[in-house]
Amino acid sequence: MAKIVDKFDEYSLELIYPTDEEKKNKISCAVNTNEFLFYSNNPESVYYKDFADSGKFFCRETVKGNGQIYTWHRNEYEGTITSLILMYNPTDKEIEINFTNIGTTIDPNWISDVYAWRDYLTAANSPVKITLSPYEYANIFSRQIPAYCNFGVISRVSITYKQGNPAAITFFDLAYVDETKSGNATEPAQASVTGNKADPHRGVGAGFYETFTLNLSMSSSEQDKAKVISFGKDKTTDTSNDGDSFDGKDLIQMTDSSGQIKIKGLAGNYGVQMDVRLKFTNNTGNTGNFKVVMSSSGGKIYPFVSLNGVFAYPGRRIETAKVLMEMIDLGTIENGKSVSVNFFTALTAVSTAPF
Repeated sequence: MAKIVDKFDEYSLELIYPTDEEKKNKISCAVNTNEFLFYSNNPESVYYKDFADSGKFFCRETVKGNGQIYTWHRNEYEGTITSLILMYNPTDKEIEINFTNIGTTIDPNWISDVYAWRDYLTAANSPVKITLSPYEYANIFSRQIPAYCNFGVISRVSITYKQGNPAAITFFDLAYVDETKSGNATEPAQASVTGNKADPHRGVGAGFYETFTLNLSMSSSEQDKAKVISFGKDKTTDTSNDGDSFDGKDLIQMTDSSGQIKIKGLAGNYGVQMDVRLKFTNNTGNTGNFKVVMSSSGGKIYPFVSLNGVFAYPGRRIETAKVLMEMIDLGTIENGKSVSVNFFTALTAVSTAPF
């Protein structure tokens, strides 16, 4: 039976990329496009000019029904700020908003997003229910953020009328220094836009949860090597094997209502929950031990895995591109036999795609 490894060893191996036949018939991805992703990561580093004190919000979008919130920023202001998600009910009916699987970031360290995902996947924090009267404002996740700290939120959210039908509200992601100026945010902060498809994003995405079905095997010529599946890169801009095993079809499609960010694909799929369903077959001709390893083709990565309700992470980051870290032990597998495992993961903030 598959289990979390006893020790998070790291090493380098020759990498094997999926063939065209494997990409066509052995691997697939599906996105829950009927649910939304409220995503705010641009501007990523925020300054006084980006705060409500200066008339700005980081992101404002209208969302409906079920979805997820993911925000990530770094406070580059020299003092403490207040960060929150502001909600507005634009209708003449009462609306209920339920927040579950809440994970929050507030730390100068890279590992803070890993902690947020831990709390999200283990439902460590109590759910929160808020009722908004017609045309009412309210806020959630209000926190004090010290200077030079990362901060953000991961949370599932359900928005309904009293009768249970899906409802629409407007979310604002904003921060302020002076509370008396907290209501001054009327315009979007200027996003960092270079035209590069790897730029940070903001807006509403069509989906926040992806299911990856991987039916993989290793032959005799592939033993003692690593079979690679890459996620989260637009293949149209990278024809190398370091691109996306799904040719970019796994990228969540985004819309920034401010119009500042034109690119649709969410590079890296940061903030997106990955449900990986792996069936592995040993065709090497030998009995052997096989493991699931994680890495980044782009550089640094902070891996984690949730397996059978157990959340695990190595407590350190991989510093070098394509260095592999053991995460799941599939056990000893006889030749011709298969093992199946289902686990969850995500590409955390401050990591580099493709995962």
